[in-house]
Amino acid sequence: MNGVLNGASSAVVTSLSPDGLHATSSDVFVTNGGDILTATGAVTLTPVPGSSSELTENATLTITGGSGKYTGATGTITLAGKAVFDSSGGGTFDVIYQGSVCGPNVKGSGD
Repeated sequence: MNGVLNGASSAVVTSLSPDGLHATSSDVFVTNGGDILTATGAVTLTPVPGSSSELTENATLTITGGSGKYTGATGTITLAGKAVFDSSGGGTFDVIYQGSVCGPNVKGSGD
């Protein structure tokens, strides 16, 4: 696919290392057009020196399929960015996604 993936995404941690710096995830992207792309992730967090709440995040998402135009999709998406956690355990993630998604119905429409 050439283009962008417009829509919303969600990720759920499915396993976490004892140190909390390595995880696996289940990821779902829902496009503006209603198609769904699914993936599994391998995530690494690295503490930022001098900060008690900021970490860098790097992950590789392996596409597992989806529905609509993503039925039968394959590929890999990487992401890199920053995670900042607050005292309640919540936080924000500011990441950039890059990668490729291939499949019998995938076109570069950005939806």
